[in-house]
Amino acid sequence: MTTRRTFARLLRVAGHHVHYMPIDDPANRQSLNANLDALHASYNAGAFEYEAPDEYRLDAQLGDYVRGLSIPWRMARRYRGLVFT
Repeated sequence: MTTRRTFARLLRVAGHHVHYMPIDDPANRQSLNANLDALHASYNAGAFEYEAPDEYRLDAQLGDYVRGLSIPWRMARRYRGLVFT
């Protein structure tokens, strides 16, 4: 079992709703934007939130994507290690 599948399973066990889509899934449109649009429509999402990616191309792609959304969106910054505020 892959790390991502294991992570998805653990999240489900913890009570979270997870939509895991393998690369070879027939529903996979092979485009991040197209997959996000399909998920948005499928779940009738009222908002979109994502964690800040650590890869600049994905950061740019998601930035372009959210600017075209008609629903509220938020990018959460992530912190490595311990943070005290």
